[in-house]
Amino acid sequence: MFQELFKRPRQIRRHLAGPLLDERLQFLSHCAEHGAARSTLRNLASCQLILIDQLNLSETRRITHTEVEAAAERWAQHQADLCGMEDAPLPRSITRFIWHATQWLDFLGRLETSVSPPHVLHSS
Repeated sequence: MFQELFKRPRQIRRHLAGPLLDERLQFLSHCAEHGAARSTLRNLASCQLILIDQLNLSETRRITHTEVEAAAERWAQHQADLCGMEDAPLPRSITRFIWHATQWLDFLGRLETSVSPPHVLHSS
């Protein structure tokens, strides 16, 4: 799949050598089967490597929404610093990170879902 998404051999090797290869390919195939455009798949593939790094996904554990949000803020701030932005990171970058992370983690069954206790009505 990476040969179809990327043209440069270095990019292809980077994606093939990255952690969680099978999991990344399964999700990309799933997205392709549901009509994702090539540019979207390329973006997703790149995001997956960032997510693995930022969320330490090499460990097989469930990830909480709080962890995703904290990682999104760290990553967006790092990107803002790299670009020389003096203001806070763009909310859109944070939102996009969270969206990509939750979609992929949910697909993998690794997103911790907080279950609220049922609301109990007391009769008087």
